[in-house]
Amino acid sequence: MSNFCRPRLLAFAVSVQLLLAHGATAAEPTAEEKKVAADYLRAVQDARAKLHEAGFTLGKTIGPLVQANKDIDLAEAEAKYADLRNTIGDIKRSVAAMKVPGGDSGAAIDKAWKAFAKVQTRVVEIEMAAIIAVLDDSALDNEGKKSQILKLIDRIVAKEKKDSEALTTSQAELQMAFGLATEEPK
Repeated sequence: MSNFCRPRLLAFAVSVQLLLAHGATAAEPTAEEKKVAADYLRAVQDARAKLHEAGFTLGKTIGPLVQANKDIDLAEAEAKYADLRNTIGDIKRSVAAMKVPGGDSGAAIDKAWKAFAKVQTRVVEIEMAAIIAVLDDSALDNEGKKSQILKLIDRIVAKEKKDSEALTTSQAELQMAFGLATEEPK
């Protein structure tokens, strides 16, 4: 190798090492950044768990009608629906109060959360309200109520699927980007 090439090769090797070293340190989040990411992730996970619990509680109330055409307590179903509406507002406020993590994964989970919360709000305000209206419809017998409620439940599942999966993916990406312990998203 000529003397002309050696300095260039050496300069190239040093440049590559500097770039790699700089890239490694730039990619490592600080303790504060990790805390922000962990807090935001925890808020999203808690919000999903609370929403699931509120929805499950309402589902248990209407379950006897859907599963066995049995009469249910309309006042109890309305109360559980009111709890669900309150829960959706509470969880949206709790996540909104958190600082959004930095970087692409932070922006992605914030976008995914907002889409998820928007769909959940619509589901509660439209489909769940329609379920309560069906329960209150005295012109329908239990079989008719069951049929309409099952159609509404199918609509709910279809609406929720895409945004729920996107949020779950964003949660996993945030965990990887910030080196956070992996938990099964709720």
